[in-house]
This record gives sequence, C-alpha cells and structure tokens, in this order.
Amino acid sequence: MSLPLALHFSAVRGLYLSHGFEMTLDAIADAGYEGVEFSGYLGLPSQQVRSALSHTGLRPVSSFVDVEDLPDDLSEHLDYFTAIGVRYLVCSRREEPCDFPALAHRLASIAEKTAEYGMTFCYHHLAKELSRNPQGGLWLDMLLGPGSGGIHLEVDTYNAERTGTGAGSLLKRYAARCPLLHVCDIRDAETYQRAEIGSGVVNLMRIADLAKAQGAAWFIIDENGPFTDSHDGIRRSASNLRQLMMGSV
Repeated sequence: MSLPLALHFSAVRGLYLSHGFEMTLDAIADAGYEGVEFSGYLGLPSQQVRSALSHTGLRPVSSFVDVEDLPDDLSEHLDYFTAIGVRYLVCSRREEPCDFPALAHRLASIAEKTAEYGMTFCYHHLAKELSRNPQGGLWLDMLLGPGSGGIHLEVDTYNAERTGTGAGSLLKRYAARCPLLHVCDIRDAETYQRAEIGSGVVNLMRIADLAKAQGAAWFIIDENGPFTDSHDGIRRSASNLRQLMMGSV
C-alpha cells in the first residue's frame, strides 16, 4: 500500500496568483493529491479555508511555518490550525548562523504547546542540522531531543541527499519519529539542481519502502521548480511518485 500524497502549497505559487485560492485547491485535488501542506493562509478566515477543503476533499495535513514567525503565545495560531483541521505543525528556520541550543529550547516549548491542542509537532531540517555538533552527534539530535520529547521530524530528501547523509539514514536514525517526508528529486550529484520526480538520481523507491516500514503517514511533494508550478506539472509529479512507490519505474 502506498502512502497518501500531499502537495506543499508554495510549490504552486504561480497557479495561486493566476487562479486564486479555491481554484488552486481544485487543481491540486484534480491532479491526484489527497492532502495539502499549507505555508500560510493568505489572510483568509479559517471557515473559508475549511469550506474550500471540504469542497475539494483535500485533507489539511500540515501547516509549515518558519520558527521566527511564531510568537511566544501560540494560542491564536493553534486555534486557527485547529479550526481548519490541521494535524501537524511543521517548523523550519531561516536564520544563519543558528544558535542551536537556543533553537532546541524554543522547539521544545512549541512541541509542548502543540501537544495541548492534540496536534503533532515536526521539525523540518535544513542542511546544517545534519553536520556534527561538539558532542559528536548531529545538531539535529540536539534539536529533536529524546524520543519521548514530543518533537518529530519532517525529512527533507533534498537536504538529506545533498549533504550525503541520505533520507534513508535519517529514517533509520529517528525510527518511528518521521511521519512526514518532503519529497523532491535531484538532477545530478554535481550541481544538486532540483529535478522533476523520477527524473533524477534520488532513490525514491528505496526511501518510500523505508518510510512505510517506519510508519510514515504522508509524502509531501515540494519541488519548487518550473516543472511543477502548473496543473500538468503537479499531475506528473503525483503520477511519477505513485509509480515509484509501487515499484513500477
């Protein structure tokens, strides 16, 4: 059985600008996706977002937010996400350089508050998190904390593969803590340019097998390339990934 597919909303910026919110969700559903990972709600009231999702049948898998954009009091954000029906809050970071001990403390606080709302908190790693910290582990180990700490991981295949760590290695290292995977392909190991799903060098079939074995819940396509930002593009991506998951490509 293949994992359900969602699309990261920012991958279709052009569709949104040309067609608007509701029609973009229609296009995502028509392209064969079961869910969507939001990266903002365009100032829309939660009732309108939920109504549009209900119309298309799409599931609101997750909300992706830079940790710097979250206030100390998360109540308003979490109330909004809950009203929509979001299951996962996903945070990444944009600051360089990063104070990892301070970030670890902040993530633990967010995870605790998120759990109070019945949601699962995931951290979306960049590349630097996969380098060694002074204690000999990965910086990501520090950020996620112990397995009982309530912080899960959204594995990013692009950052994992271009650092040489590999998404498969992360799935094994953090077994049962990786419910979400951001999926993209890489054209080659020299330039690390993003590529359309199934046309690059990332062994997505193996990653899919490991993800299913570790209890992952969703694949989320996030290619951020011109080959994706169209109705035909997101349809091809979904079709290619499904074929890979079934082992037919």
